[in-house]
Amino acid sequence: MKAAVLATILASLVVLAPKGFAEDASSGGSRARPLDSGSASVRFAVIGDYGIAGQPGADPEGDVANLVEGWSPDFIVTVGDDNYPSGAASTIDANIGQYYHDFIFPYTGQYGPAADANRFFPTLGNHDWYTLDAQGMPYPYLDFFTLPAVPGEERYYEFEWGPAHFFVLDSDSHEPDGITDTPPSTQAQWLQAALAASTSPWNLVLMHHAPYSSGSGHGSIVTMQWPFQAWGADAVLAGHDHTYERIIKAGLPYFVNGLGGASRYGFVTPVQGSMVRYSSDWGAMLVQANSLQMTFQFITRTGVLVDTYVLKKYPNLHSDNDGDRASDPSYFHAATGLWGMLKSSAGFAYSSAQFRTWGQTGDTATPGDYDGDGLMDPTVRRPPVGAQSAAYLMLLSSTGNDYGLVRTVPAGWPALGDVPVVGDYNGDGISDPAIWRGNTGVWIIPLSPAFSTYRFKSWGQVGDQPIEADVDGDGQSDIGYFRPSTGVWGFLLSSQAYSYGSPQFFSWGSPADTPVMADYDGDGKADPAVVIPPAGAQSQAYRILLSSKGYDTAQTMTVPAGWPGLGDTPVPGDYDGDGKVDAAIWRSSTGVWIIPLSSNGSYLFKAWGASGDQPLK
Repeated sequence: MKAAVLATILASLVVLAPKGFAEDASSGGSRARPLDSGSASVRFAVIGDYGIAGQPGADPEGDVANLVEGWSPDFIVTVGDDNYPSGAASTIDANIGQYYHDFIFPYTGQYGPAADANRFFPTLGNHDWYTLDAQGMPYPYLDFFTLPAVPGEERYYEFEWGPAHFFVLDSDSHEPDGITDTPPSTQAQWLQAALAASTSPWNLVLMHHAPYSSGSGHGSIVTMQWPFQAWGADAVLAGHDHTYERIIKAGLPYFVNGLGGASRYGFVTPVQGSMVRYSSDWGAMLVQANSLQMTFQFITRTGVLVDTYVLKKYPNLHSDNDGDRASDPSYFHAATGLWGMLKSSAGFAYSSAQFRTWGQTGDTATPGDYDGDGLMDPTVRRPPVGAQSAAYLMLLSSTGNDYGLVRTVPAGWPALGDVPVVGDYNGDGISDPAIWRGNTGVWIIPLSPAFSTYRFKSWGQVGDQPIEADVDGDGQSDIGYFRPSTGVWGFLLSSQAYSYGSPQFFSWGSPADTPVMADYDGDGKADPAVVIPPAGAQSQAYRILLSSKGYDTAQTMTVPAGWPGLGDTPVPGDYDGDGKVDAAIWRSSTGVWIIPLSSNGSYLFKAWGASGDQPLK
């Protein structure tokens, strides 16, 4: 009865005024400071291998400190080697307090006033362990800082700030509670339990010795290659090598950040998964996060942006079958209802493929993460039957794909031009089974988690193609259209409460182009993009207007996209998990996926599916 009533409402739609938005504000008390850290966002700096004051003829540590001060961060975290050369009491104030006293509480040094509450969270490095007391402890470090005493007596600890939970390890071999995960040391057991208990949107692990590094000074420290991802970490930050490097392992980012002031190192053969390497100048990381996404940047002391990496809590709502934040080649065969899915976490091996049976002839695949567990749910949009509207039928991964627990949501009427536009329109990490009504231009969005509250918004007109994309980078879907007749894109932005007074427009494309908007440059914002038809001997191609280039038409990206005569279909997705969408195609005549990987410029070829299948994207 309820479904029938909703279907009637959808069929006889009256456009309502837009409703207000409930912000997803994470709360959490900090164990490390008395100030309120329950903000929905956080902005902090990361420095490493920095504590070396007064170098002859230059002061790179001072330059980096000035850079960080200019950011006005909420706080600073370090990844060790805070006090060169030997962790002595005689040098610690000059090496740290001179530059960062206004972030430290309590502070009793000679360089200026203390902070009103502690906003400086260091990590022990090997140089900090060189000066010990009778008990074998690094007393200058432990005396200088006041840190959470539990569990590691200030040597390793945790704290929370806004949406982020920080786990600071002591990775030095002197650590009394051990640094091994096999057999499990006391420290490793604490980390595993603490990560499991965390309810924060983001869990960050910090240490000094880098688990993975291509640096010439030390390289990868195998002892610290703990199963961080399996335990619940979202990112790992370290130093030790005096370089900057970003490495992706099975979707988990590892950062090496050792350019805070000490002499710089070079690189040897890159480790597997190394995405960015830099050591030409000193600098620091600026990290900003809300509950839905975290943006990491490395910036030099002169203000040059070297790297940007955006980590989204739910980055691949449509085609991530294994929860590793990477797209998986997948297909739906309507004649049999078969879903076939390869796993990026298993190297796209056929032996690890997943299959589900869901759907029938006439259904259209509309995959998404409708239960918010980070996994794709096989879902179809079924055509109307009699007086019943079309419907989304969701086979939820959180129920074990139990056919007895299928979720059904009305999905409009094809005769009225209703088109599926699945997206996350309220920023809770759950896909909303929306539709766009082509004959009126109205968006009809049932909001998760219950899908019983509807948002209605008029945007677009007959002949437009509806576009769901995160244009403003706030982690929520924006309402948009591509108008082929003029090449104009128009968006109502979620960050502006979908206000008609603050739209964003782009001019990009022509009537024959196919829109393929996605985040191709990894800055967290979707880029206007089209696939243009072949021209003579030139294949069809992705043409991308990059948000990171200020949408400059002189700095676009072009990627070959095959031949329509061979059945080549655009299937953009982040198949290598580097945060950038890859301009892939699927060749229906052979079933081959052709994926240019943004991480290394190589191509991945994978036969998966056959003529008549619907590739998922």
